[in-house]
Amino acid sequence: MKKIFYRLAPAVAISTALALPGIASAAPEGNWVVKGTLTGVVPDKSSDGLNNISNSEIFLDEAASVGFSVTRRLDSHLGVGLYTAWPFYQEVKGNDRLGRLGLHRLADVSQLPVGAAVTYHFMPNSKWQPYVGLDVDYAHFFDEKNAFNGLNVSVDDAWGMGAQAGLDLNLNDRWLLTTSARYVHMKTTARLTGMIEQNVKMTLNPWFYSLGVGYRF
Repeated sequence: MKKIFYRLAPAVAISTALALPGIASAAPEGNWVVKGTLTGVVPDKSSDGLNNISNSEIFLDEAASVGFSVTRRLDSHLGVGLYTAWPFYQEVKGNDRLGRLGLHRLADVSQLPVGAAVTYHFMPNSKWQPYVGLDVDYAHFFDEKNAFNGLNVSVDDAWGMGAQAGLDLNLNDRWLLTTSARYVHMKTTARLTGMIEQNVKMTLNPWFYSLGVGYRF
């Protein structure tokens, strides 16, 4: 995931340099902002242990995808918005203890995140616009593909509450660069059947990191 961000950074820097002459006069216009971002998800790596296997845990691996959001400014400071992403394709993995038993990769799963947020923008008339927000999040897990013969894995959908902080840089009166970090308190259950019969509670608590562009209208 880090390699993807490193590859994107030069393009963002070039875009910023080309737009610098117009930034000083940039003034935000319009109450709607749509954004497209490169978004990475970094979940926690902890869960309940598997029966009869000491010090064992399973977790979702990191992943990257394309994120989308739309925000409606209610006034100069407050906004409400919705966001989602092209589904993340993640691996369900076992920790080192399970890896030594041949269970390092248990399954693949797709995650569709959806959320709604209330945001507060500190400097609405500035070319630099930092903001913070609170959000309600939902994760839909689907299309599980088992990676280990004889073991079936499915992951329950989950709800969570989150907080975010971000920064928009106005390139002109319409276009902007954007970056943000969002943390979500979220847990789910992985259901294992076959050679292991157990429902395993997983702590996700993911961080979402985004970098991209936006358009105001």
